[in-house]
Amino acid sequence: MADLGMPASDPLLGFLRSSLLAGRSGTQILILGPWRVPAHRALSSAARGVAYQDFRFSLTARGGADFTTPQGESIPLEPGTLLWRAPGLRHSIHYRAGGYSEFAIVAPPSIYAVLVEFSLLDPSRRSFRLADPAPLFAALREASAAFHRARHYAARLIALLDIFRMVEREVEASSRRRGDGLVLDRARALLAAKLDQPLSMEAVARASGMPYEKFRRIFKEATGLSPKDYRLSEKMDRAKLLLMDRGLSATAIAERLGYPEVFAFLRQFKRRTGETPGAFRNRYLGPG
Repeated sequence: MADLGMPASDPLLGFLRSSLLAGRSGTQILILGPWRVPAHRALSSAARGVAYQDFRFSLTARGGADFTTPQGESIPLEPGTLLWRAPGLRHSIHYRAGGYSEFAIVAPPSIYAVLVEFSLLDPSRRSFRLADPAPLFAALREASAAFHRARHYAARLIALLDIFRMVEREVEASSRRRGDGLVLDRARALLAAKLDQPLSMEAVARASGMPYEKFRRIFKEATGLSPKDYRLSEKMDRAKLLLMDRGLSATAIAERLGYPEVFAFLRQFKRRTGETPGAFRNRYLGPG
């Protein structure tokens, strides 16, 4: 595999070996890497039928390993393999000859619940092999830097969830490249950008090189959503992230998302999620 540009001395893809406090409970979010298993430990096991209560995400950088469960599920961890382990999952890991390294995030079970809530992880799916992992490794430079700079839990959580949003986009882009060849990355990026500003769907179609009706049809076939609904979904997901910061009022969040007045934001959030922004915030952060 080609060098992905991850020297151990790189403070961004080095990967933040610090432990960061995650909220009032005192539990920790760890971003680790490159976490390495030396070659002489080949075929040894870091975990034999154990069930850790934390959530773990990994992206294999070099080498190989095998992840197995007592139920007989086996996942080969090759370079470019994404793996997410739900809290409490009993499993074993066996490393192969030649050494192994990965980018890893270890977090409390509550983080896993948030990721599922935001549809950033599919609990029925445990792994994905990227067609080309290099773009994701490159994108992690900026995301890891944001996480490292964040001083408060809410900001760290937003930076962490942004990492998983990048992972989600890269998984979908990789799936399309392996499928029918429809490349809509540019459209998705436009629809997810500058959420506080008006955006014409016709302009996005022109940027994609298609008439609007054709663009709308192809986009919905690829994503399951119309372009307009996709942008609204992005806006609601961003609202959920911002609600994790108690320092931001509903009015401030509405302004950041381009709503002309707060009541329009409150109505749309309730219509799309089934609960008010305040109820959503209290469900995760508790009354405050």
